[in-house]
Amino acid sequence: MALGKFGVETTSIIAVLGAAGLAIGLALQGTLSNVAAGLMLVFLRPFKLGDWIETAGMSGIVREIGLFTTVIDTFDKVYISVPNSSIWSSNIVNHSRYQIRRLDLDIGIAYESNLDDAEAALMSLATDPRILPDPEPRFLVVSYADSAIIVRLRVHATYYDFFDLGYDLHRQLKGAMAAHNVSIPYPQRVIRYASDDEADGSVGGA
Repeated sequence: MALGKFGVETTSIIAVLGAAGLAIGLALQGTLSNVAAGLMLVFLRPFKLGDWIETAGMSGIVREIGLFTTVIDTFDKVYISVPNSSIWSSNIVNHSRYQIRRLDLDIGIAYESNLDDAEAALMSLATDPRILPDPEPRFLVVSYADSAIIVRLRVHATYYDFFDLGYDLHRQLKGAMAAHNVSIPYPQRVIRYASDDEADGSVGGA
């Protein structure tokens, strides 16, 4: 308005400023979306530093939550900087959110094996002091597969014991089965060879 008082044509100046503002807005669109997503992550706190999360195709421990990006350290010690907008627009799986985790230990046993023996074998592993008494450990028959009966030991442990407990139970599982005479079968397939007459669909004659 002041320039107009002095007779300066301002229409072209306003057009240039409008175009420049539009260009700047488009250029900062990604940055502003990262900032907005970063603020949402800070306020809503779906995860915190030190949590193990899976998001935007990444999995690892959260090391830093920034205004633009979140830094994740993978388990094979790789540094990954993920834009906050990518995290906010994808599913976030937080494995560390709850202090108690459920652990399912599955194994296939032979059809000739006794289910009571299999239960005794699996429940013998549930005496580990890292296993929580509540909820109680359970023995479950999961399914009857082609070559084996799938059975399961279900236990609960704290998040800090969860991984080491899983490794140790898998290590002890084979010995526990052998101690209770429970067979772990190999996959089997029965193949029947037809004779020439059977292949032709005819019945043997005189």
